[in-house]
Amino acid sequence: MRDPETAEYAERARGRGKSDREVMRCLKRYVAREAYRALMHPHEIRRPEDASELVAARRAAKVSQARAASILGTSEKYISMLERGQRELKPIRRAYEAWVEAGLPLDWDRQAFEAERKKDSKKHLAK
Repeated sequence: MRDPETAEYAERARGRGKSDREVMRCLKRYVAREAYRALMHPHEIRRPEDASELVAARRAAKVSQARAASILGTSEKYISMLERGQRELKPIRRAYEAWVEAGLPLDWDRQAFEAERKKDSKKHLAK
């Protein structure tokens, strides 16, 4: 078992009295569930490390998910899904990244950001 998380899980399971055979059975079930989820819902593939820098910046600034959602003009649910890597919500992610780059201002205007981004996109396409 090369994956540190898998090795940790196996050690914890063995510590609870599970045999190697039971540990392998649990791991196989986990892999089967993840494969099924990826096949049935490919847009919901988990990427937990994707938003870790954004989450760290938000937490360092002591801004709650609810406050971040309000500032970014979206719901807390979408911020949570993005941060946990459950969904790749590109417009919200771009806005989140821009907000972090701007220093997480509490008076940040997402509409102004979107308008500027569209203007830059049109200039790029005109070239």
